Amino acid sequence: MVTFGACRLRLPSFTLSGMYINSSSPFPTDSAALSPGYGDAATRWPATVFPPYTEPGLQNFLARLSSAAAGDLIPNLPTLSEPNLYTLAAALARSGHSGGPLPAALLAELRWRNCRAMGADPTGAVRRGRLLQLVAAFTPLATLGASSLQRHKLAGVCPFCAAAASFQVSLPQVRWRCWACARHGGLLEFAEHLLETAAANSRPSPTPDTGPAAS
Repeated sequence: MVTFGACRLRLPSFTLSGMYINSSSPFPTDSAALSPGYGDAATRWPATVFPPYTEPGLQNFLARLSSAAAGDLIPNLPTLSEPNLYTLAAALARSGHSGGPLPAALLAELRWRNCRAMGADPTGAVRRGRLLQLVAAFTPLATLGASSLQRHKLAGVCPFCAAAASFQVSLPQVRWRCWACARHGGLLEFAEHLLETAAANSRPSPTPDTGPAAS
């Protein structure tokens, strides 16, 4: 491992056709092998159009990962591509399996990967497409208007506070913001809030203390 400032660089076992390979991992490392269709995309401006996440697709994705890792995903997270890590975040949030150590380990891996940024351009069409793919799995989005500027901004119901028409995605900046709950960020922050919200919703409600029973 080599450290450059705040970013760490892990050296892969070897590479083949630009694909990251870890010979000790049971995981396939390309999106298409893990979930057919999720790795396919149409190049289009301003954002690359990736196939939308579906409930059955995410369930199948999570089941195939768990099976390949014999139920222990954490040691194999470094072998997954960054798009697959975000797909895993979506799958965990949608399935409600957001407890235990896996979400924290997944976020730690995503934060490390975020130092390198997905693709050569962190504000390019691929990154925009991945943000739209993830956000659209949790809230429908519509453009703000017909002008060239408005078409690059989308709005919808906030997936975190459920405020209507307060959630906006800005494609040029690859950023999102909810004007009601003040949450904001990029692709990484959206995944963080997804897993944190899912974990909070999965915790049992505390039993109210009614005091000592009357004798």
